[in-house]
Amino acid sequence: MIRLTDYIYDLIQNSIQAKSKHIELTISEGPLLEVLIKDDGIGMDEATLKRVESFTYTSRTTRKVGLGLSLIHDLTKQTDGYFKIESKQNIGTTLFLGFNSKHIDFPEMGDLAELVSDIYMHQDIKHFTFIFNTICVDLDELGLDSLPKTFKRRNQLYEIVKNKLIEVANENTR
Repeated sequence: MIRLTDYIYDLIQNSIQAKSKHIELTISEGPLLEVLIKDDGIGMDEATLKRVESFTYTSRTTRKVGLGLSLIHDLTKQTDGYFKIESKQNIGTTLFLGFNSKHIDFPEMGDLAELVSDIYMHQDIKHFTFIFNTICVDLDELGLDSLPKTFKRRNQLYEIVKNKLIEVANENTR
């Protein structure tokens, strides 16, 4: 994986595979770049959570070891950040990630607007919320959750998110 958005997309795929209908992605900048991914999927019992935390577990049948959590865990440690996972069976899972974005090993951020609009297109996601610093993009509030997913709407969402991110960048440079 090259960009942070690649890692995040992979982790959100885990949420989708866990039958999540509601996913929240929060990214905030401060001393550390912090990422929170919260879902309402099937969650994990204590035994599964312990195996996941040892990075020797996957729910996939095509290989014996999961890679997404292991890779993001390593990236948080390489960049002097943190990794924490909480999960309750039949309630959902929350990932707390921190990165020193100034560290030499921190990857390029990637296109957050593209990430959000690509997640929107996934047919199994019923509700997605993206929060970045002071902005919140709630697909339900935009009226997009209830409409058929089309590339035209995806591109409209891309422009909305991109413009909101530009606003935040402009506020931070004043």
